[in-house]
Amino acid sequence: MNTHPSVVSISIDSPYSWFRLIISLLISMVGGVGMWSVVVILPAVQAEFGVGRSEASFPYTLTMVGFAFGGVLMGRLADRFGILLPLALGAATLSAGYVMSAFVTSL
Repeated sequence: MNTHPSVVSISIDSPYSWFRLIISLLISMVGGVGMWSVVVILPAVQAEFGVGRSEASFPYTLTMVGFAFGGVLMGRLADRFGILLPLALGAATLSAGYVMSAFVTSL
């Protein structure tokens, strides 16, 4: 048996760590759909509002700026209160944004 301190025993991750990974991936998939859904519907937005690509892309640009600042804020909240509060806050605001976007009549 080797008891040298530099020898590290490598073992397979626990089932709980795999569970956490799967939950994290699911949260990322659901949360990330907001970031990419605009790209898919951009031609429809252009046609609906009768605007060019640059005008239709501007709200998406603002969304990405919001993600940048929101990521910093949510990171600070996660460090201070844990992941549940930022996750719930993000889910609520994303849902509210989708509901409000259903009622817009112009860009």
